[in-house]
Amino acid sequence: MVNLKFVSKGDQRFEAVYNKTRNLLTEGNDEVNMGTYNYAGPSDVSGHVKYDVEPYYKWGNTANLSEKGAVAELAAAGANMTQLWFNTDAINHYNKYALQFGLDEIYPDMAPSDPVA
Repeated sequence: MVNLKFVSKGDQRFEAVYNKTRNLLTEGNDEVNMGTYNYAGPSDVSGHVKYDVEPYYKWGNTANLSEKGAVAELAAAGANMTQLWFNTDAINHYNKYALQFGLDEIYPDMAPSDPVA
C-alpha cells in the first residue's frame, strides 16, 4: 500500500494522510498510518525523533492500537518504500499532487540502488 502524506508548511505540525483510493486516513479507518500532530516538525530532526517518532514506537498513535514494535514498523516502512520505487503509477500519482502543492517530485531513478525488501 502506498499512501500520500501532507505536512503543513511553516510549522510542519499538522499531517493529513490519504490512501490510494483518496480516503483520508483517521483513527476510525487506519490507526497505524493516519496523520498525526507533530510536536516538532520533521525539519527539526532531533526534536521530531524525540517528541514524535519515539513516542509513536513506544505507544502507537492511539490507545487502542496494539504495539508492533519499532523493528516491525521500520520493516513495514522499508517494504512500503520499496513498493513505491517500483510502482510507476504510484510515483506518477504522487508527482501529480507534488506539482500542485509545490513539492519536490520523485523519479524512479532516485530509488536506492539496494532497496530494502
